[in-house]
Amino acid sequence: MANLPDWSVKFLRVVAVYYFLLGATAFLLPESWFFAAGIKPADPQQAALLLQVAGTPLFAVAFVVLLASFAVRQTWPVLILGLIYNGLDFFVTFHFIRMGRISLVSGLVFMLIALFLTVGFAVLLYRVYRFYASDQKAWQESFIKDALSLKPDGSQLSLAELSETTPLVLIMIRHVGCTFCRETLDRLARELKNFSGDAPLKIVVVGLSSVDSIRALLTEYGLSDLLVLSDPDQIVYRAFEIKRGGFWQLFGARELWSGIVRGGLFKYGLGGVEGDPFQLPGSALIDRGRVVKTVSARSAADYCGLERVYPAI
Repeated sequence: MANLPDWSVKFLRVVAVYYFLLGATAFLLPESWFFAAGIKPADPQQAALLLQVAGTPLFAVAFVVLLASFAVRQTWPVLILGLIYNGLDFFVTFHFIRMGRISLVSGLVFMLIALFLTVGFAVLLYRVYRFYASDQKAWQESFIKDALSLKPDGSQLSLAELSETTPLVLIMIRHVGCTFCRETLDRLARELKNFSGDAPLKIVVVGLSSVDSIRALLTEYGLSDLLVLSDPDQIVYRAFEIKRGGFWQLFGARELWSGIVRGGLFKYGLGGVEGDPFQLPGSALIDRGRVVKTVSARSAADYCGLERVYPAI
């Protein structure tokens, strides 16, 4: 898991002190700002009043940045705002130099400070992103471990244990009423008849429906000898990142073509929905407890059978 740099807390606290000092000098010593910028306002009193008003929010900014230093990972929006603010400050200062509203020396100093802060916020934001990315990977590995600990119906061994002796293919259908899932099982039956792989193979059909419903459907297509895992909570689907579909992935032109024009609906029929109707199908190849390959359908009509994952061995 990626860690944040040791300087992250110190950096944010230094930035908080910097903003606090800016606010304090703007509020208490506005003339010092005019001197530092090398400008002489036409109405010093009015300019000082405006600077005091504009500088007051810097106290709040300093306080927010200070709080962010105590929980850097959780306060990443502050890092984004710091990056944007100082990036804009760099270019605004450069514009003021070109317009002659600020002296060259003072402008370059402000630009260097803004550049330093911009780079600091950018690096810190990237490291926070890396932290969450690695954390997400750890969570996903935990999900996969939980999924592989499940046992198919009637089996004394978990999915992970089953894969220790022979490669294990998970065929994740949607529900028994899905036309395309029935087509997948019909095609799978034909694939197994012509199967010529050198290695033995175990296949587990995972579905959202009950075990009895899945078994009845497998029997209909001559697949009664396959293992069955009912997963209404979608533990396996989430672990292998099998996506949920939207309207067009379920009822788009391709789905209508496959279901009606190509005759899938008339050949395989349509049943009731059991489980999440938006869940898409997928497949995975597990070998010795290791995920070799996963396939997630792009639409309900995508075929995710044996030929999509087995060549990965």
